[in-house]
Amino acid sequence: MKRLITQLALPVLALLIALPGISFAQEPVKHEKDTVTVKATIDSIDHDTRMVTLKDKDGKVTQIYAGPEVRRFDELKVGDVVLTPEWRLLGSFEAVNGIIMFGWSTALVMSVVQRVYTSTMSR
Repeated sequence: MKRLITQLALPVLALLIALPGISFAQEPVKHEKDTVTVKATIDSIDHDTRMVTLKDKDGKVTQIYAGPEVRRFDELKVGDVVLTPEWRLLGSFEAVNGIIMFGWSTALVMSVVQRVYTSTMSR
């Protein structure tokens, strides 16, 4: 009988120890300081209370508080598109790609002009 109680007590004890950890594994609650990533258009701005109203492409309206850690808050305007960091990074890659393509196109045009010029001069 003691052996049966010991065999049952061990799994029950393990379950009681694991239950608090299981409850913490649920989806975390968002607090004001959590980072939220959205792509939306600014619908309205209240500069006094620093509240910004955003509208996404589906028409869903969200109001957020832009705390004092938001730099360049005064530069935001109604109608601005707010991009996520991933999209901002893509924009910089596109700019570098444009500069490379400009240089490559210039080199190609100069090469063609040089060949045309040397072929007409050799006649």
